[in-house]
Amino acid sequence: MNKKPVNTDEQRTEALAASLSSTGLDAFSVSRFLKLLAEGGSAGPIKILRRHRLDLLEEIHSKQKSLDLIDYIIYKIRQGTL
Repeated sequence: MNKKPVNTDEQRTEALAASLSSTGLDAFSVSRFLKLLAEGGSAGPIKILRRHRLDLLEEIHSKQKSLDLIDYIIYKIRQGTL
């Protein structure tokens, strides 16, 4: 018989920590998130995730501005006005 391995709480926590880290969340915030989640509340962990989401969105907007500038320079080169 092939039995699926049982995921322990510790394994799920480690997987969650790895997922959070892969999003760029710093180690302190991951630790804080896991602590608050283990305490049973949802407001604290959600606040951490929302803050991180806003930070990521700000990075995206910054990168988009850079892309827009590059596109503009390419446009100017093609128009022969640069």
